[in-house]
Amino acid sequence: MVDRDALIDELESIRSQGYAVEDEERVRGVKSVAVPIESDDETPDGAISVAGPKHDFGANRIEEQLLPTLQNTANVIELKTKHY
Repeated sequence: MVDRDALIDELESIRSQGYAVEDEERVRGVKSVAVPIESDDETPDGAISVAGPKHDFGANRIEEQLLPTLQNTANVIELKTKHY
């Protein structure tokens, strides 16, 4: 992405939906999904992601399997780091 306004729009979209999808932007044939790990004030401290062959990352699998798993894992990390 080379247009600043397009980048800002994309970041706002990612923030509102709560996850990001990368589709062959770095490596041909690879797709990834990431969710934030948030601090006490709900700002991102980091992220957790999963990547794999694009053909294994269809919209249904992302929404039904990968996102819930990533979100649950992020929640566990958040709880463990907030209480230490």
